[in-house]
Amino acid sequence: MKLASIASNRLEVLLGRIVGTALILNGIEPLVNGLGQLSQLNNLGVGLLVLFLGTSLFAGISGWTPYAAQGFRLHGAAVLLILLATPFGFDQFLDPGQRPWVWWALGLGAVFFAIGVRSNLRYLFIVAIGAGWFGIFGFAMGVQQAELALLDALYVVVFSLAIISLTDLVRDGATRVDEANSEAISRSLDQARVDAIERERQRLDALVHDQVLHSLLLAAKAETKEDQAAAARSADAAIAALTRVKEGALSSTSSVGLFQAIERAAKRLDRRVQTEISGAGSFVIAANAAEALTEATMQALDNAIQHSNASRIQLSMRASGGLVEFTIRDDGVGFRMERVSRNRIGIKTSIMARMRSVGGEAKVRSSLNAGTVVSLRWSNV
Repeated sequence: MKLASIASNRLEVLLGRIVGTALILNGIEPLVNGLGQLSQLNNLGVGLLVLFLGTSLFAGISGWTPYAAQGFRLHGAAVLLILLATPFGFDQFLDPGQRPWVWWALGLGAVFFAIGVRSNLRYLFIVAIGAGWFGIFGFAMGVQQAELALLDALYVVVFSLAIISLTDLVRDGATRVDEANSEAISRSLDQARVDAIERERQRLDALVHDQVLHSLLLAAKAETKEDQAAAARSADAAIAALTRVKEGALSSTSSVGLFQAIERAAKRLDRRVQTEISGAGSFVIAANAAEALTEATMQALDNAIQHSNASRIQLSMRASGGLVEFTIRDDGVGFRMERVSRNRIGIKTSIMARMRSVGGEAKVRSSLNAGTVVSLRWSNV
């Protein structure tokens, strides 16, 4: 179970904003060159220039939204289409060595598409951009200039691959950070289970001393049928109690251990997160419930860290009489629940549905400019 994705999420948000801004700025140079060649363009050529500007603005704005990848892919596909249609957009051919305006959009267009696509399709796209430029600029623009077109194509391919390789290195680094955090959280949960097993072992010792030995003494002193029946009932009760202890010890976590594990994990996520533990009575929490509480808490903290713009995030953990309550509160911008996109499964799946699956409940309260409160409850009774 991956319990931490903060580093990867932060990187994708930052990458989207950087690329989105670069897309808008990058549109200036092709626009200037396109306007300089305006007298040579026909209606199709003007339409291609408008298409480029439109997709640049759309993709640039989308870089600041959760739909950055879709915007980048759309822009890259538009650049390739414009490139292939370029020979039909000019009324007259350019002078030898003069490049059509789309040249200044190719390199970053290929890079932006590749950032929005994580599969091997991005490499095919980069090669298609290079091959398209070689064929069009080398042979279809009036003067054969294959050597210059080949050098240009190689430059676009090498430049794009270099930028994508650097981006992949950074993404891999963020993934390794998340994996290390997830492993640390899992180790903390494992330690909580060990603590629970040790405590159950102590209970087992007490049970053997109190109930099992008592049954043996009854059996040793039994002389009548009534005494023997009482000894048998005591032995059955002792065996049932031993079975319950064994099953609980193998599949449970202590409340104290769980609180300590989540507290350590929360402090690793962000300096704004503050934790508070109260009434951490020591009782058993089923392993599946402990995992659900951990995942829901980490998701709620992740949401607050990534989206709330909060200056303070408070995690409160309380246990009393078999009831566990977690509250994640931030003083951020808040949101409207009815406007949460269906594609955003963090709240509905990782928090609410996850808690329901183990018999718990989750509530989310938020309003614009008033912060967000996520409440998690689970009881073992």
